[in-house]
Amino acid sequence: VIFKYKKKIDFLIVGSGSLEKKMKQKVDKYNLKKNFKFVGFVPHKNVINYYHKLSIFIAVSTRESFGVSILEAAACEIPSITSNVGGLKEVNINNETGIVINANDPLKLAKSIVKLYENDDLRKKFGFNARKNVVENFNWDNNVNSMKTIYEKFIT
Repeated sequence: VIFKYKKKIDFLIVGSGSLEKKMKQKVDKYNLKKNFKFVGFVPHKNVINYYHKLSIFIAVSTRESFGVSILEAAACEIPSITSNVGGLKEVNINNETGIVINANDPLKLAKSIVKLYENDDLRKKFGFNARKNVVENFNWDNNVNSMKTIYEKFIT
């Protein structure tokens, strides 16, 4: 899909980790250096600057406890493409706040990227819904108060 696609899509890889070297090797292998920029580690206080450069956030982990980075992107009205593992399913709602795909499905990932890249209205709708979801369901103060109420039931 990506080789047949004639429009230029740029990818920004922020952060570092155990797969960084392997990702860079694949970018070299498929001659995609002009499309990928690896930023490396970014202090948390600077991360928002990178969210504002994105049109789509992608997190297709094979395992994930919770999707804090997806919530951060959503707070910036950036829709996500995520895999259907762990907490990612909780923070990204398929066809409402983004697209959820099976882990290890590169063809579906490529098609999902192209779908959102080519459809501004859908991408903006998902981004708006993503922010709304964060505000309504992942407010820190509300969640702390809910947890406090639950704990108090067991203590008394």
